[in-house]
Amino acid sequence: DTLAPLFCNIHPTQLYTAAGDLLIFGLQYAFLRLYFKKPGELFFSYLALSSLNRFVTDFWRADRTFLSLPHADIFSLHQWIALVIISISIC
Repeated sequence: DTLAPLFCNIHPTQLYTAAGDLLIFGLQYAFLRLYFKKPGELFFSYLALSSLNRFVTDFWRADRTFLSLPHADIFSLHQWIALVIISISIC
């Protein structure tokens, strides 16, 4: 019982997400912690980058769930949530 289709090749998106999170950590540790000085800036940069990571890797997921609204089926539900988090983090 899975949402992903059985007996077909799918992308290992968990590995993509882990690699993206490692890249985000390296970016924040090497550069962003020196650039952001105000409280919360580093946290919101993590939220934005992590949501961007989810937004991109969700294109390769085989178990994407879509909204049933008109013109909303371009992105999955998780991608819409990631876009909202990115928008809030940037603001």
